Amino acid sequence: MKNEKVIDLFAGCGGLSEGFEKAGFKVVGFVENWIPAIETHLLNFPNSKLIGEDIVKISEKDIKKLKVEFGEIDGIIGGPPCQGFSTMGKMDPTDPRNSMFMEFVRFVRILKPKFFLMENVRALLSARNHKQEKVIDIIIKEFEKSGYNVSYKVLRAANYGVPQLRDRLVILGHLDKTPLFPKETHGTGKQDYITIYEAINNLPQLDPLINLGAEEIITKLIPKNDYEKYLLEKSKGKLLNHQIKKQRELDIERAKHIPEGRYIRSITPGGLKNDIFPSKSLHLKESESKQQKYWRLDRNGPSVTILTDWVTMRQKIHYSQNRPFSVRELARLLSFQDHFFFTGKIEEKYKQIGNAVPVLMAEALAKQIRSNLF
Repeated sequence: MKNEKVIDLFAGCGGLSEGFEKAGFKVVGFVENWIPAIETHLLNFPNSKLIGEDIVKISEKDIKKLKVEFGEIDGIIGGPPCQGFSTMGKMDPTDPRNSMFMEFVRFVRILKPKFFLMENVRALLSARNHKQEKVIDIIIKEFEKSGYNVSYKVLRAANYGVPQLRDRLVILGHLDKTPLFPKETHGTGKQDYITIYEAINNLPQLDPLINLGAEEIITKLIPKNDYEKYLLEKSKGKLLNHQIKKQRELDIERAKHIPEGRYIRSITPGGLKNDIFPSKSLHLKESESKQQKYWRLDRNGPSVTILTDWVTMRQKIHYSQNRPFSVRELARLLSFQDHFFFTGKIEEKYKQIGNAVPVLMAEALAKQIRSNLF
């Protein structure tokens, strides 16, 4: 089988890269500007070259040289920054990060790969620029002007065996054929979603004050289901990145009173109020309690979307332990296998994972591209 060559733009730690390599593609190069993500990518993909950090500064001449260095590039994949389009952000049409879409288009136009895959938040579908033009229409027109047939669809990661309810917009393009999307393998009418419990139940317990885990633990984990067998395939008796930050005692005490599947939010019918706490010393301020806080996730379903910041994720509570999820647990909830190592400070590891494309969804897309286009 030929290892078709791809370049990963805005690669982050390498969720798309990992999925495509698992499907038989060869990620020969990548572009990324955040040092912790670069270091993680280089460590896990030692044969992939860092093409550049600032994509704007990569000239047309330098892009053309990639064909000389790597040979024919079969595909370009990547996820341009999405904060300006995300419902979690300010939805700012003037956000300069939004122009990074055109940098992706520029690479495609110059290299003319057989296919491209661009992923982003679903809110991009409703985003408009300063002229009130729909951004998705602009992107499609730019790719079509470059000669590509283009299709787009919102995919849910949980429908492809990922234990997380994460929706992403995927835009596919091909020079000759109409791109197709992979069939769903999990979910209603097919097979149940993979649950949080199935994903992380065989990991050692941690204590938010005295046992924070470690970057590497020598241990032989026993898989209890097929998903954990997948996670452990290449682990070689090492448990990597099963670590958390030391918690505030206030957070720990509050967590003790949150039932599984519930959270604090005073302004919604389903949200718990301050009266769940036995002491006023644990009460949240009125401004705090209007936001969703201290959510103990339900082990019997997939996770909610993993976000990028420690401040938010430290209040997503383990289903049975009074602590946030470890770096490894979050990685498993994005279907990164246990051998995949994340570098940097713990907050930086959380951010890398929160920004990543779930591996199994990326692999499903890559396999569909290969079967449809080659």
